[in-house]
Amino acid sequence: MKSKRSRVGRDIRPNAGLKASYEKKLVELAEEMHKSVAYWILAAYKRQLPRVDELMARDGVTELAEDASPARDMLAALRRQLGRWKAKYDEKAKTYADWLGRRANATATAGVKASVSEVSGFTVGMSMTRNVNNVIQSVVAENVALIRSIPQKYFLEVEGLVMRSVREGRDIAGLTDDLQKRYGIVRRRALDIARDQTNKATASIARARMQDLGIEKAIWRHSGRSKHPRPSHKAADGKPFDLKEGLMIEGKLTFPGQDINCGCTAAPYFEDLEERRAARGRRGA
Repeated sequence: MKSKRSRVGRDIRPNAGLKASYEKKLVELAEEMHKSVAYWILAAYKRQLPRVDELMARDGVTELAEDASPARDMLAALRRQLGRWKAKYDEKAKTYADWLGRRANATATAGVKASVSEVSGFTVGMSMTRNVNNVIQSVVAENVALIRSIPQKYFLEVEGLVMRSVREGRDIAGLTDDLQKRYGIVRRRALDIARDQTNKATASIARARMQDLGIEKAIWRHSGRSKHPRPSHKAADGKPFDLKEGLMIEGKLTFPGQDINCGCTAAPYFEDLEERRAARGRRGA
C-alpha cells in the first residue's frame, strides 16, 4: 500500500510595497492634520497669552481658574478643528480601507495560487466567493474604524495639553514642543495600524482562499523579522494547525497575523497530496 505523501507549500506573505504605501497614506494624512491643528491652536493660544499673563500676574492659578475665557476660547478652536478633521477622516477611511481590501486580496490570491500550483503540479482557478468577500468586508470595516479613531485620540490628547498650558500659564514654545511630541505619537500609531492591518488582511484572506480550495491545514511560519519576537510564536514555527480553528498558543486558539503586530504567516499543508492528484486525474479522465 502506497503511503500518503505530505507536502508543504510556500507561506503567503504580505506585500512589502503594499505595506509601505498604506503607511504613507496614513502618515501623510496624520501629518497634514497635525500641521493644520498646530497652526490654528498656536495662533489661538498666542492671542490668549496677554490675558493668561495678566491673570497669572494677579493671583496665579486662582485668577486663571476663575476666568474661563482663555480656556473657553481654546476649547472652541479645538472643537472646530476636530469637526473639520473628523469629517476628512470619515471621507478618507472608506477609500483607504477599500483600497487595502482590494490590494490585500490580490496579494493573498496570487500567493495561494503560486504556492498550491508549485506543490500540486496543477493550476488552480480562483474567483470571488462568499467566504472571501465576507473576510474582505470584515477587513474594510475594521480599518474604517481604526482610521476614524486616529483624530479622536489625537484631539483628546491635544486638548489635555492645551488646557494644561492655559492653566499653568506656559509660554508658546512649551506648547509647540508638546504638540510636536504628540505628533510623534500619532505618527507611530498610524504606522502601527498600517503594518498590523496589512499583515492581518493578507493572512485572513489567504486563509479563506485556502479553505475555498479544500485545504484543511497549514504550517505556522515565524517571521523572524522582529527585534523582540514573541517566544510562543517562535516556538510555533513549523507546527501544523487547522485552518478553521487555529493553533493553541498561550492558552488560546490563534492564527498567524492575528495578534497585534504579528508578522507570522501560514503555508498550505497537503496531507494527502497523492490522493488529491489521483482524484484530479480521475475527474479529468
